[in-house]
Amino acid sequence: MSTPETCETCKNPMPPRAASPGRPARFCSSACRSAAHRKRTRELRSSTPAAAPTQPERYDAPLRNLANELVEQANRLYRLTERATASDPDLAPLAVLRQLASVREDLDDLTVVAVQQARSKHTVHWGIIAKTLDVSTATASRTWSTERAVRRLAQRQRRLVSRRSSTPLFEQRTRPTDDPAHEAPPAHPRPVPRPTT
Repeated sequence: MSTPETCETCKNPMPPRAASPGRPARFCSSACRSAAHRKRTRELRSSTPAAAPTQPERYDAPLRNLANELVEQANRLYRLTERATASDPDLAPLAVLRQLASVREDLDDLTVVAVQQARSKHTVHWGIIAKTLDVSTATASRTWSTERAVRRLAQRQRRLVSRRSSTPLFEQRTRPTDDPAHEAPPAHPRPVPRPTT
């Protein structure tokens, strides 16, 4: 194979080169070789079909709904703590802790949706999100990924059904029926027999 007479990039004559095995040189210098590589990369990117447009508003409604529900759960937590500090005898001992767990779940749901909203609507980089939430970039992209957001929203629907059915139960103190201290008095007390003379 003969050596090209001119450089493929700058079209200048190729410098003389001693005979050696291998493919002939196509560029006169490393700068021309790098320029050709950049040109091929640009052409490849321009020929690649554009990605499907995203829906930047897809997380707006879930973000508003989750924020409203979080406020409701926080208000319920406040009311429970008021009852707990007032020593309400009818309040279950773990009612505050269980409600706190619900608030934490809602906060986790809200966080992943807020991250996705920032990513899709404002194209915020993972590094900025990680710095804002005080985690590493790898942790942020893994914890609040799009797949995690979709999965959490699907799981949330099941959690809400379970939560709504069990909320009245865990707030109310249950009294054991076998405890004599909580045994209901008889409706009609038995008369005490009078002593006979």
